[in-house]
Amino acid sequence: MAIGGSGYKNGSDQRAGSLKIYDYDSITSTWSQLGSTILGVTDDFSLGHKVELSADGNTVFAVANSSARNYKKHVRAYRYTPTDADLWTQLGK
Repeated sequence: MAIGGSGYKNGSDQRAGSLKIYDYDSITSTWSQLGSTILGVTDDFSLGHKVELSADGNTVFAVANSSARNYKKHVRAYRYTPTDADLWTQLGK
């Protein structure tokens, strides 16, 4: 499950936005976050306005409905790498 928080405040960045991705363990009936929270990059970036998760749960696409001059209607894709660091890596630029 992917959850976008487009109004999330990242430090001093107002409405930078964020993404959290969770995995459900049917044996223990619990949800756990995959990797760390993905954060928007600047004020009014609004990352997480819309999110789509791939069928395997390892790729997420997020729309930033930004009022920031350089990022209007920006789409980002991230891929999960289940390693010791459990990283979400941005694909492309």
